[in-house]
Amino acid sequence: MIAPILFVVILVYLWQYYQDKTPPPESTESRQVKPDARILFTLDRLNKEGKEAFNIVDYPTALKKWEQGLNLARQAKNQRYIGTFIGNLGNVHLFG
Repeated sequence: MIAPILFVVILVYLWQYYQDKTPPPESTESRQVKPDARILFTLDRLNKEGKEAFNIVDYPTALKKWEQGLNLARQAKNQRYIGTFIGNLGNVHLFG
């Protein structure tokens, strides 16, 4: 008769113990990182300046702007701009 009661008491104790140990669920807002507007502005500016230089066949300037943009995009961990700058650098090496 005591064994089932003891078993239930141990289960309740363990349940309360692990209830206190589980971390709170992470909200979706805390996981999302909002990009800094200044970094996005700078990435966009470097991309545009590189395109302008590329269109007037100033390949060294285009290469410089896009390399700067790639470095900044990697620091900011912005996958979209990393891909954009790598593609643009490939065009410089292909056509330049």
